Amino acid sequence: MALKLEECRRVFLDSTVISDLLNFPNINKYDAAAQNRLRTVKSLIDTLSANKSTGGERIFSISTVSISEVFATNEGDFKAIYEAIQLMIGSNNLEVISYNRRISILHNEVFGEVMSKAEINKLKVETGYKDSVYVNVRERIRKDYFIIATALSQKSDIVFTADDGFEKLCKKMGLNCVLTAKENFIWNQGDDKIYGLQ
Repeated sequence: MALKLEECRRVFLDSTVISDLLNFPNINKYDAAAQNRLRTVKSLIDTLSANKSTGGERIFSISTVSISEVFATNEGDFKAIYEAIQLMIGSNNLEVISYNRRISILHNEVFGEVMSKAEINKLKVETGYKDSVYVNVRERIRKDYFIIATALSQKSDIVFTADDGFEKLCKKMGLNCVLTAKENFIWNQGDDKIYGLQ
C-alpha cells in the first residue's frame, strides 16, 4: 500500500471499528479469530491517537449512520455517545458527520447508477454479502453507501473497517480502505503494537 500510517490525518472509522472497541473489554468472551481482530483494532486506535500525522493533529470521523447502527439511541443520548467514543479512541479530535443534504447530493451523484436491482445483485456476488434475519443485502449495501458517501465528503485519507464487504465497496469507490485484520499491519517484535500498514 502506498499510503503510510503516519500520513493519515483524516481517519474515518466504520461502524465495525466502534463496535470492536466497545467489545474489547469483554475480549475473553470471543473466539480466537475475534480476539485477534479486537486486539488489532485496539492497537491500531491506540497507535493512531498517540501519534500525530505528518500533516498535524489526527482527526477521527464517524458517520451518524454508524452511530445508529452501533448504539440504540434516544434523542438526548448524543452527548454521552460522543463522549464515550472520544474516550474509546483516546482523542478529542472526533467529528461525527451527519448525513445531510450535501452528502445526500454527493451520494446520489456517486451511487445513482449502482443502486439498481441488477447492480445490487452483482455487488452481492462481488462483496460476499449475504441476507440475514436482521437486514437484507440491498438494505445493507444502501446503508454502507450512506457511510461511504460520508467518508468521501470528508476527503478521508483512510477508512478502517472490520467488514470485508464494506472494504470492497470503499475500494470500488476509490477510497483507501484497510480491513482491520492483523496481517494488514506491521507489528513490533512483541506483537502488541502497530507501526504501520503492510
